[in-house]
Amino acid sequence: MDGETISQKGMIFIINYYIGIDGGGTNCRLIAVDEQLNQILAIDGGSTNTASNTLVSVSETFNRLFSLLFSQHGLTKEGCLGLCIGNSGLDNEASFKKINNIIDKVGFSCPITIVNDGVIALASATRGNPGVIIISGTGSIAYGLDTDGNIIRCGGWGPMFDAIGSGYWIGKEALKHAFYAYDGRGPDTVLTQVIKEAFYITDLPDCLEQLYGEKALNKADIAKIAIEVEQGAQVYGDAVCMQILNEAADGLVKMANAVLKRTGTLSKHITVSGGCILNNAYLFDVFTRKINEIYPTAYINKLEHEPVWGAIYLAVQSNTYVESVGEETEI
Repeated sequence: MDGETISQKGMIFIINYYIGIDGGGTNCRLIAVDEQLNQILAIDGGSTNTASNTLVSVSETFNRLFSLLFSQHGLTKEGCLGLCIGNSGLDNEASFKKINNIIDKVGFSCPITIVNDGVIALASATRGNPGVIIISGTGSIAYGLDTDGNIIRCGGWGPMFDAIGSGYWIGKEALKHAFYAYDGRGPDTVLTQVIKEAFYITDLPDCLEQLYGEKALNKADIAKIAIEVEQGAQVYGDAVCMQILNEAADGLVKMANAVLKRTGTLSKHITVSGGCILNNAYLFDVFTRKINEIYPTAYINKLEHEPVWGAIYLAVQSNTYVESVGEETEI
């Protein structure tokens, strides 16, 4: 039978559905929709980024998502018409292969699309129209879609030398400046007290074990400090906090500008997404002001729909493409 069957009072219903997954550096979300794109369910899980988590951990997260999908929600593999995963940390062939191997073992027979999570955010924002999206979450990246349908990427090259304007970058800068103030190398800042409270310590160097020890904090934990930096700027007018957020905004603006130049989109439609910038009013305001200084007519908005809906659109698109190819082959 083509789809899943559910029996109720002697009647049998066939349910076909699409799956979209947004796999971020902090957590992931799966949604399933019917053929009319009505949401059937949503399941949340941990990070699926293979660059910051073990392959075992990522595999367990995906397996849990699908286990809940099939066991608790009563859907089957056969009923899935299309699956799209937008995952953070997909930057090369090896990273794509890791995710592909995990999904292959589940046994779906439908078209499967695996892309960087920035691509699904872009799809959610533009639905195929030209535009640019700037993502500032645990990490940072920019994508653009030009009038010819080409996707242009900028940034997202990892925390070692990139990720400027992200929650992780802001958190790391906060730690750096707190220690500079502790040493007398930098100005006093509320971040010194903020870091001590965040790490439940009385002396700043005591946090080093949590930063470098065997059970060191991951990037998502460091990224959570970004909200404290925003409060330091907004509530206390702390000069160091404002400096960090201004530098973060500069980094995001440079990414946006690089993509805009290459896409050549006349509308200059820019969407921002990601938990860091969406929850940080100071960062968003500075970013908007700096963009408008370069592009006075630019239209800047926050992503209205969850990025996972971009995965749904791409899943539907992949199924439509396969069906059209099949029709042409038969003719």
